[in-house]
Amino acid sequence: MSVLRAIESRIEGLFEGVFGRAFRTHVQPVELARKLAKEMDEHRSVSVSRVYVPNEYTVFLSPGDRSQFSAYEGSLVGELQEYLAEHARREGYAMLTPARVLLETDADLAIVTFTYSAVVRGNVSLEVIKYFFQEYFDLDQDLRREFQVNAN
Repeated sequence: MSVLRAIESRIEGLFEGVFGRAFRTHVQPVELARKLAKEMDEHRSVSVSRVYVPNEYTVFLSPGDRSQFSAYEGSLVGELQEYLAEHARREGYAMLTPARVLLETDADLAIVTFTYSAVVRGNVSLEVIKYFFQEYFDLDQDLRREFQVNAN
């Protein structure tokens, strides 16, 4: 399967890279959303009962592309985070914390190109811990009393 994915990625890169740059002048927000969702899909990790995905995404843009978003960057970041959260819900993915998107400038990038990275980061909430250890939180009354007596 990874061989097919690599071939697909190279063909996609050829078409998007060569033909895309020839006819566009700036990166479009929909491109960012689509690429981040694809990054989420590609970096999923299958656990025993859940499929985990990265929760922090950094998009590196050329200075020219970054400047086009300056007037509405906060709204764009919020929209990308909502899009990723919705994508995760649709696909049944789990994130340790809500999705976080960061936009950074990379002077080495040409206009109409961008790179991105995705990582799993953050503290696990009490709700997540309870979910994974719910069998211990749902002990019947006798076991709870026994635990309390032994603890004292």
